Amino acid sequence: MRCKDPHRRPRKLSIACLLCLLVLAPRVRADVAVIVSASNHESMDTVTLTKIFMAQIYAFPNGDSAQPIYQKVGSPVDQEFTGKLVKSMTVEVRRIWAGLVFTGGARRPRVFNSDDDVIEFVASNPHAIGYVNPDKVHGDVRVIMKL
Repeated sequence: MRCKDPHRRPRKLSIACLLCLLVLAPRVRADVAVIVSASNHESMDTVTLTKIFMAQIYAFPNGDSAQPIYQKVGSPVDQEFTGKLVKSMTVEVRRIWAGLVFTGGARRPRVFNSDDDVIEFVASNPHAIGYVNPDKVHGDVRVIMKL
């Protein structure tokens, strides 16, 4: 014998609507490609990458100096990168760098306005490491990690 629950039908309807929205919702691609010069054959893990971009280490694992390249604060790729890598706000990362620059502990990192600018700089500098939209990557740079 079935028991009729007056709340059962609306629940089924709301679940069905939610599933339809999830299926029909456009997928958002939120990948970020971490790049180095094509001549740089270095590889690294996320911990090392985070330390480079948080100014805790200044070299690739092989000992060569590493120059982190940032994108403009507030750009979608910068927010995505910072949120995924250091699980922090872009402003907090910039505050760390500002403190290091102020105390003389580091030089101000390079900041570029676009993926194309980052790719151009990284391609011509074997010590640079940056991040861009993966759709922009071409043969002059090498992707070492996707976040």
